[in-house]
Amino acid sequence: MAIGMAACFLILQYVRFERSYDRFHENADRIYRVILERDQDLSAANHPGVGPALKADFPEVEEYARMAHQSIHLGDNVAVSYEDEQGNIKMFNEDRVYNVDPSFLTLFSFPFVYGDTENALSDASLIVISESISRKFFGSENPMGKTLHLLGRFPFTVNGVFQDVPENSHIQFDILIASWAYRNEGDYNKEGSWKWPEFYTYVKLDPLADPQQLEAKFPEFMQKYLGERMKEMNNEERLHLQGISIPGQQTQ
Repeated sequence: MAIGMAACFLILQYVRFERSYDRFHENADRIYRVILERDQDLSAANHPGVGPALKADFPEVEEYARMAHQSIHLGDNVAVSYEDEQGNIKMFNEDRVYNVDPSFLTLFSFPFVYGDTENALSDASLIVISESISRKFFGSENPMGKTLHLLGRFPFTVNGVFQDVPENSHIQFDILIASWAYRNEGDYNKEGSWKWPEFYTYVKLDPLADPQQLEAKFPEFMQKYLGERMKEMNNEERLHLQGISIPGQQTQ
């Protein structure tokens, strides 16, 4: 009986943890990931142009935020370095580095230790880091205003430190950068690009919006922006809304 009760307790703890995913966000019930279906294959990633176009075309979409892993620009691991006033250099390879829209920090509710979510990524020269990254490079010092380099040649000013992302978040990251433009030239840098489906896109809907009614408008939306390309490539792409607070829907 004791073994059975212990097993039940562990199962209940596991179920409770799984059901807690992403529930800590203030507007969790209004946040949706926009996923892409192409020839019946589903992808969590999407075209860069999807977020801006959704906000422009649908009043139901209150805000959007995109994120893209650095692997599409600089490789899976990014060398991040800091040089102190004595010329000593610390360098680590980091793999949880993402580009995001500044709205990412206000759309989601990741608590900050230093800085504020409204201004932390207000321009392309800024970077925000987790508490763990801060300790790794700066120890117990306040890192605000200090400079981190990516690949030794791209300088960014630390303008925020957030609490380490909890395990019950489907998004896991340590470093966030707002800049898109310093990477490769070309379509990656064009907000309206519909050629590179490698950006995760999230939207926050108006409190009165019906996600099913909004999703019903997506076929016409896709024809507007991708109709000619789908015809040319002989494929079909569809968009779906995936609620982050719905159990079982959060896995990337």
